[in-house]
Amino acid sequence: MEPEVLKKKSLIRSLLKKDPDKSVVEELGKLLVGYPDLKVPLKDLASATARLKVELRKNFGKELTKFYRKFLEKCLEDQVLSPADWKALHQLKTLFGFTNAQVERIHNQMVMRHYSKTVDQAIADKKLNPRERTFLKTMQQNLKLHPQVAEKIYRDKASEMVQRTFITALSDERLSPKEEEELESLAHHLGVRIDYDQKTKNILDRYRLFWLIENGDIPTIEPALKLGRNEKCYFTADANWCELHSITKSARYGSTAQASEEGDQVQRQIFQELNVKDSGRIYLTNKRILFSGEKRQRSIPHFRIKDFVPMENGVQIHRKSGVNPFLQFELGVDVFSLILARHLRDLH
Repeated sequence: MEPEVLKKKSLIRSLLKKDPDKSVVEELGKLLVGYPDLKVPLKDLASATARLKVELRKNFGKELTKFYRKFLEKCLEDQVLSPADWKALHQLKTLFGFTNAQVERIHNQMVMRHYSKTVDQAIADKKLNPRERTFLKTMQQNLKLHPQVAEKIYRDKASEMVQRTFITALSDERLSPKEEEELESLAHHLGVRIDYDQKTKNILDRYRLFWLIENGDIPTIEPALKLGRNEKCYFTADANWCELHSITKSARYGSTAQASEEGDQVQRQIFQELNVKDSGRIYLTNKRILFSGEKRQRSIPHFRIKDFVPMENGVQIHRKSGVNPFLQFELGVDVFSLILARHLRDLH
C-alpha cells in the first residue's frame, strides 16, 4: 500500500476518534472525498463514488458508525435537531455511504433513549405540570419522534414510577389511607390509570385490614353466640383446643443378644405430645378468647395472657397461670395474631 494512502487512513482513523463537531466533520469530509486518490474521468465519477463508499465501509465500518452516533448525541445535547444539525447529519450520511435504513435505525435508538431520559427527568418530582407536558411535546416534534412512540415511552416511564411507589408502599405489608391517596394522586398527576387484577385486589384488601387492625377501628362481626355487655367480636374460625401432655417412653439396651434381662440397661425419655381436647369454634373479642367446643366452653381473658406464638396452623397461648393451650386453625392466623397483639398492647 502506498505511503500516501497509509497516511490518509491514519488521519481518517484519528479524526474518527475525536470528539465530533462541525470543524471535525468538515476536516473529515475533505479527507474522505479524496480517499483513496482515484483519478477517474468525469463520466466515471458516479461509479467511482460508489466504489469509494464500499472501500470506506470495508476499512472503517465500525468507526464510521460510532462517529455518526457520537455526532448525533452531540446534536441532541440542546434537545433540538436544528436545520444545521440535519444538514451536517445528511452530509455524514452521504460521506459514509449509509443507507436510509441504517440512519433510521441509529436515529430511532438514540432519539428514543434521549427522549426516555428526558421523561425521567420531567417526572422525577412525581408530577407533570402543563409546562413540562408542553416541553415534551415540543421536544418530540423537534426530534421528529413519532407521536405514538413518544406516548408509549411516556406511559412506560410513568407506569414504572407508579409501580415503584406501589411496591414501596406495600413493603411493610400495610396499606394506609394516606398511602393509597398518594398512589391515586400520583397516577392522576402523571395521567396513567391503575388497574389491579383480582389477586392484587385481594392482597390490597388484606393489607388495608392489617393497617386498620394496628391503627384504626377494628371491623366487628356478628357472632353466633351471645356475648357480654359491651363485648365486640372481631374474629371467628373453626378450631381445635389442643394441650401438650408429657409421655415417657422406655427402651431396653443389652450388650449382646443373649444378655439376660437383669443385665440390660433401661433408658427412659420424656416426649411432649399434642392432644386435641375439643373441637369447635374460637371467637376473639375485645375482652377475651372464647372457645365454644362440642364438650365445653372455655374462655381466656386478655389480661390473663402473658404471651402468644403464631404458627403456621394456629396460635400457642401462654397464660400467666394454668394450662397453655394451642388453638389449632388453618385460616386467618395472621389476622387473629394482629388483633390479639393490638389488644394486649392496649392493655399495657
